[in-house]
Amino acid sequence: MLGDTRNNMSILTVVKHYDELTINELYRIIQLRVQGFIVRNKVCYQDLEAHYDKNSYWCMNYDTVLGLEPQNMVGAISWCLNKVFTGDDGREYRYPAARRQACMDEYKGGMSIYDFKQGGKFLSKKLGTPHRMLEITYEKGRQIFFDLGCREVGTNIDPAGRK
Repeated sequence: MLGDTRNNMSILTVVKHYDELTINELYRIIQLRVQGFIVRNKVCYQDLEAHYDKNSYWCMNYDTVLGLEPQNMVGAISWCLNKVFTGDDGREYRYPAARRQACMDEYKGGMSIYDFKQGGKFLSKKLGTPHRMLEITYEKGRQIFFDLGCREVGTNIDPAGRK
């Protein structure tokens, strides 16, 4: 378990491999994704990919004031172990990849940074590497990751051809 205290909330992160998730934890993760992307953002795309999802560690964030039951999960992100990114130069990158991030609206401020930092701690401890990668689909969201030491290696173009 990893933890952080922010904005009078005590966030606790529980990390499990996909094979260890309970049905209720997986249900809540899917519920957060649907609420954030289909309902709020009105974006509909394939959000379940067994090849990646089943080869991931899932970081589930709880506000300890609410409790640690799955229905009280306030956010989640997965760290996929078999995703390959190809840079604009043709080089393949095979680091754990941040995927499937979602959180309740009232927890959004700073959650991406929190998830990225906690993911780095977990991956260093579990896999012996702090290296990780992510796709940034929101142009204004890039700078915070540059500030954390990330570098851009490729242009993200989704299956519909959008940058």
